[in-house]
Amino acid sequence: MSDAPPQAESLSDLLTRRSEARSKDDYDTVIATSRALWQRWSATREFDQLHADARAERGHARRSDNTNYLALSESAIGLALLRRKEYDDAATSFRTATKLFREVDNDAELAVAEHHLGEVYQNQGNIDAARRHFQAALGTFRSKKAALWLAKAHIKLAETYALTDDQTRQHYKEALTALMSAKRAGEAGECAMRLASAHAATGDTKTAIKLYGQAAQVLEHSKTFRLLAKCQAELGALLATTGKIRESEFQWDEARSTSMSLPYDPITAVADISIALLWDEQARKSYQRPAIVAHAAHLLLPAMMYLTVVHEERKQAWNPTLKTLLTWSVTALPGVDNGPLRTALRDFAHLHDITLDAEVSRPKGTRKPYTPVVFTSIAAILSTIKDVPTPKLTPDAFATPLHSALEPYASAVLRRYPNSFPGAQAEK
Repeated sequence: MSDAPPQAESLSDLLTRRSEARSKDDYDTVIATSRALWQRWSATREFDQLHADARAERGHARRSDNTNYLALSESAIGLALLRRKEYDDAATSFRTATKLFREVDNDAELAVAEHHLGEVYQNQGNIDAARRHFQAALGTFRSKKAALWLAKAHIKLAETYALTDDQTRQHYKEALTALMSAKRAGEAGECAMRLASAHAATGDTKTAIKLYGQAAQVLEHSKTFRLLAKCQAELGALLATTGKIRESEFQWDEARSTSMSLPYDPITAVADISIALLWDEQARKSYQRPAIVAHAAHLLLPAMMYLTVVHEERKQAWNPTLKTLLTWSVTALPGVDNGPLRTALRDFAHLHDITLDAEVSRPKGTRKPYTPVVFTSIAAILSTIKDVPTPKLTPDAFATPLHSALEPYASAVLRRYPNSFPGAQAEK
């Protein structure tokens, strides 16, 4: 059982063909059509349908005494349960499938079942068992020249090690080689990003920057724009932490342009926050810095409010970053004229159960607000948004109390991120 993309034939045609083949005891066709159906439901994430159909086919396989088909059905059931996060039951199905595949000497499907069993153990936190099963699958994938599955196994093995571990980089390199040989440009670009991140974690920023640049070229060529925006953002974040401020701003501007072309992509807002902080960093020694910092804060606030709503179901992950951004904003807006806005920001913090620090920590002798320390929060934002489900955003989600100093910024959310509000009319 694989996660391969579905074929073009319609579901009704496949179901009809399978039924006709079963009536003729043509189990080669039955198996082929079931594979196509299961791949279709797996690719479209219809795991309940996959589970129900595979269970029904398991019954047919038992009655026909077809061990290979029985093993395939068990593997399909295991995959559905794995994707539904029912790990104990998934493990039972995959263990049954591996036993049956060994009985019929089906090495290829045995390797796939071993790989998925490794995923089960990985999700359960049993890393040693996960590695054993991934390694068992790896040998078969390599011998059968199954490049895509070989890459998947290497990526999964890389995930079982710390980002700074040599094994992590080695497995990502092997995966990248396999994906390039399979001509899977989008997956290769994403793998290059993972490898870049691993190099960055070890302090090898030169290699990381080079890999991010190569990944961006591949992703743009393959029109994998959502990943391209993420790649440009990760490169921008890395450049900022290494002091390459102008290069970082360029990458964030690229990331914003790419993400704005997509129906929903919170990287647009992350880019606004990053660009605002970079403006301040460039102006650190300028006599005009107070005005520039205030302008940066006005760009940052709508983005911050937008991401707060996006993270509504992930407050625990988001609130430390929100606290840093709010503290920075309050510090960046001194003076009597900004008093109402500072009060509104403190009220916003209280609403989200956040107690603000006096200011963002800074080295002695530096002017406040001290922006470089905030750059580390950008990487945290990028790591949290990948796990945030696409929310159903409405303009009402950004409503503020009447006459609140934050009201103009809440209104600006709809103008700045119109692609996040299907059917809503942004203000001109």
